[in-house]
Amino acid sequence: MNRIPASTLEQEAAGLPLPLNGEDPLFAPHLRALAHGELLVRQCMSCRTKQWPPRPFCRHCQSEDFSWIQAPGAGTIASFSIAYRAFHPSYVDHLPAATALVDVEPGIRIAGRWVGELDELEIGANARLVVDDWAEHGVSAAWSRVEGQ
Repeated sequence: MNRIPASTLEQEAAGLPLPLNGEDPLFAPHLRALAHGELLVRQCMSCRTKQWPPRPFCRHCQSEDFSWIQAPGAGTIASFSIAYRAFHPSYVDHLPAATALVDVEPGIRIAGRWVGELDELEIGANARLVVDDWAEHGVSAAWSRVEGQ
């Protein structure tokens, strides 16, 4: 799978049809942590429920008091999708591309780009968070298969 070099990422990001706003208070801490290989999720300070994706209020108790906590950087593939067509011209040279949905703990399922070989994708397989060029720029999570599996 081809990776977008960091030098072209900044040029292309402005034209991507995605909400890549790293200043959004709901996502900024999560996106900044990715650059360091850490996965953060929000936890309600009232009822201790962990939440992903972040929302303005707790889905359990409706509190607005949250803290960011570290989640495991590995999990199990719950689902995946392989794209053979680009949804935006910036992605034409990066096909086929896959997205994996990874359960990192009960109730916390994180989607991210698959940076491993496509034939390694298998529901139930172990995956680990990786830092690639996109994560370094605080764009999104990326996953690969745990070595030796």
